[in-house]
Amino acid sequence: MVEGVNGGADVLASALATGNGTGTPPAQVVVDLPSGYTAAPTAPGTTVGLALLASTSSSGQGNTSATIVSAELTADDPARYASDAAAQACAPGTPVAVWKLTTTIVGLSYTLPVFVEHPASNPEGLELRFCPPPLTGSDGKPLATPPVPLSGALFLLFPLQQPTAPGSYTSSAFFTSAGPSGAPDPTTTAETRFLRTVPHILTAKGRYDKKTRDAVVTGRVTELGQPQSGAVVEYAAVSASSSGSIVVGAAVKRVRASATGTFTIRTRISKTTTFLLDVANTVGPCQAPSTAPRGCLSETVEGTGEKDVRVVVPRR
Repeated sequence: MVEGVNGGADVLASALATGNGTGTPPAQVVVDLPSGYTAAPTAPGTTVGLALLASTSSSGQGNTSATIVSAELTADDPARYASDAAAQACAPGTPVAVWKLTTTIVGLSYTLPVFVEHPASNPEGLELRFCPPPLTGSDGKPLATPPVPLSGALFLLFPLQQPTAPGSYTSSAFFTSAGPSGAPDPTTTAETRFLRTVPHILTAKGRYDKKTRDAVVTGRVTELGQPQSGAVVEYAAVSASSSGSIVVGAAVKRVRASATGTFTIRTRISKTTTFLLDVANTVGPCQAPSTAPRGCLSETVEGTGEKDVRVVVPRR
């Protein structure tokens, strides 16, 4: 759903094929972001994001192949959609902003506008609304049977700013399937949620134990300034590749924080080692009732940002 990344941008991830739990592509996706999220103004034509679109196909032998297509999103003029019937059916009225994706998938055209609005129920919040269209052929007409179905999408949206004030922020994504007429059928709507706590902090430091030849990494996890009891901290030894990217050099391991949010990692090393640590996102059942007819399918609780700790082995 919505995940934070470095640079103040956000990721909007929606399972286009199975987001509503029915296994069919939703006709409409609405993401409600609470007060605290903001969308920076952008001039038409400005690049506002990146997208990864996934399409999958299966062979008669049960083999599945996937194709990943990357594309940019650019800001568009919201006034252009005031008289667009398809846009009005998806997002009535004039949106605050429109972020449009235009690309080709296996040679077929694909255009997806994301409408940014302030919902009537929460004028200080943000609502992202889009209706995944079918692929279109060279004649500009939608294909009744596309050669490859879209199975998922991941959007990196630059203008979308995360909350900075302390608090707990719950976002909801509502997925609605098409009815017999092809229009979104509200009775099919299902919800998924994403919970972000600000601040949610992982601190850590490391040292080398000469006697045992162990790296000793100690740290603490807090939420809203209070210890996060039982937090699961993931860690792995990492190294830099020739291209400068980070490579995990060992299997990811886990340690559970104490009631005071503290933890200790002790592992044998033979050379100076950098460890990458974080508290990963967790997915579980929803903790509160849903307004969606098909209920809330899952709730993701955001983890912490990553922390790297370098443990130096002295030269003998």
